[in-house]
Amino acid sequence: MAEQITDVFAWDDLFAGPPHIAAKGVVISGAGTYKRGQILQYVSTDAAGVDTVKAYVGGTNDAPYAILADPVVVVTTTARASAYLSGEYNLAALRIDGTIAVKDHVEKLRKVGLIVKTVVK
Repeated sequence: MAEQITDVFAWDDLFAGPPHIAAKGVVISGAGTYKRGQILQYVSTDAAGVDTVKAYVGGTNDAPYAILADPVVVVTTTARASAYLSGEYNLAALRIDGTIAVKDHVEKLRKVGLIVKTVVK
């Protein structure tokens, strides 16, 4: 699946900036329930150019790669999903696995084009 720029935009609490977002189809590795806004990390790319990702857990050698666009349930080992590769996001709407806080990973997210903001309503 090739990267694409989308002009269709549905505003919700996940976004915190203009709707200029690059999205890509990915394969999520690891059984479980993934919510919209889950931060993902890169695992590999297959011969067809499809990236495999897994939940970002923020380890020393881990790097964020994308943000999950829609909720996904992985029943066995993998499932297809859409992920955002860039954009501005609401800190409170992002999800991360483990006992770490998203706010402690803002710099790593910024380095890959995922800008995190605190949204005041």
